[in-house]
Amino acid sequence: MKRTLLLIISILLLSGCSMFNEVNESVNYVDEATQYIQTLSEFGKNVPTLIQETNLEQVNTYIADVKSEITNFITIDPPQIANDVHQQLVVYGEDILNTLNNAVENGEIVVDRIANSDLFQTIHNVSNLMNTIENLGL
Repeated sequence: MKRTLLLIISILLLSGCSMFNEVNESVNYVDEATQYIQTLSEFGKNVPTLIQETNLEQVNTYIADVKSEITNFITIDPPQIANDVHQQLVVYGEDILNTLNNAVENGEIVVDRIANSDLFQTIHNVSNLMNTIENLGL
C-alpha cells in the first residue's frame, strides 16, 4: 500500500515538474517573440530615415544585425502552444530575409530595392501577430 502511494506521489510530482517546465518555456518564448517583433517594428520605422540620413555602411551594418536576429529567432524551437504563431513568424522572417538579400548588389544595399519591396507590409504583418502572442494563455 505504501509503495503504491509513493508511486502515485512520485508520478504527480514528476508530471508537475513537466508542466512547470512547459509553462516556463512558454513564458520564455513569449518574451523572445515580443523582443523579436519589437526589433522588426523598430527596423521598419528606422530604416527609411537611416537610408536618407546615414551613410550606407551604417545601413549595411544595421541590416546585417537585423538579418542575424531573424535567423536566430526562426531557428528556435517554440513550445507546443506557440507552434502556429511561430510558423507564421518563420514565414514572415524568411520573407524579410529574402527581401533584404535581394536588395544587395556587390555587397551594398540598393535603396530602391527596399523602397519598392513588400518589406514594410511584411513587418506590419509581423507586428499584427503581437496580440496573438500576448494571448497564448500564459
